[in-house]
Amino acid sequence: MAAFDRPSGSIVVRIVYDGPPGAGKTENLRRLVASFSTARRGELVAPRAEGADESSFEWLTLQGGVIAGHPLQAQLVTVPGKSVLSRRRWPIVTTADVIVFVCESSTTGVREARRWFELLRGRLSAMGARVPIVVQANKQDVANAASAEEISWEFRLDSTTEVITASAATGEGVRETVARAMRAAAEVAERELVARGEGALPDAGDELALLASLGAAAGTPGAGPPLPAPDPATGEVWPGTRGRARLRALARALEEAPPARLLVPSDRIAFRAGSLRLETSRARRFPTVDAARAAMLALARAQLGTEEDAIYALATDANGTWVWSIAAEAKAETS
Repeated sequence: MAAFDRPSGSIVVRIVYDGPPGAGKTENLRRLVASFSTARRGELVAPRAEGADESSFEWLTLQGGVIAGHPLQAQLVTVPGKSVLSRRRWPIVTTADVIVFVCESSTTGVREARRWFELLRGRLSAMGARVPIVVQANKQDVANAASAEEISWEFRLDSTTEVITASAATGEGVRETVARAMRAAAEVAERELVARGEGALPDAGDELALLASLGAAAGTPGAGPPLPAPDPATGEVWPGTRGRARLRALARALEEAPPARLLVPSDRIAFRAGSLRLETSRARRFPTVDAARAAMLALARAQLGTEEDAIYALATDANGTWVWSIAAEAKAETS
């Protein structure tokens, strides 16, 4: 929903850049920084947890246009990229007034993006949300890039969803994409203003507070223990082969729906994701990776010779390294 920034008198909308890892979401925002003057934009902000190799999201504000006499301000936010987990993606997506879905235009890129787009469309439908979507067919500079018409057909789009061809690497189509998204957001905001008046719009809030709330939603420190990645480093999952297969299954389950918190004793933390149960505890948080790895191997040795089916994996954030057990729900590990 559009918001009202009373100190400046601006109508504030949020445009979320969604799409598979590597599609070019961050590059879009970097190109916009280069193509707009500082009078029209803020600084690109990329919060990152201590020790993390990627940001939780990117944030950029743009000024543009007027709605019913009020300046329009757009907050552009990307979802996390590499090894994205749904608990980081969906809380950001659900704050959008408009979604820019960025996809690669290669054959394999379109195939992967279609799966992500179907998950997005299903999620919005389940929420009852009618959020305008602009599809950006990025990386048009690759060989045999799919056309806008081909992507529209692959994604089964109707005439209300526009596909804009682009190459964020060169800047082609980047400004056109954000301009179309801002127009769509302005149309939604104008309808809300006519129907309800500016006094009924929520307060836009302080930017620092907004960044903090997005950081919490995106899994930065303070949002609970991190979940294991689908591609852990050597020695950070046991057993290696079966463990990696289960972590990939976990990642797929988390893309489809957020994990459900389970009721367990207060000294433990447990989630269900699809058919898998994840569990850790404060006692399984260690100050170093080496200490966590030793604890993981001790848990694994204790399981040998039993019927338990759990695999063990490490996940690190600014607060330490956590040891998770991940089991099929029918054989959930409870130690």
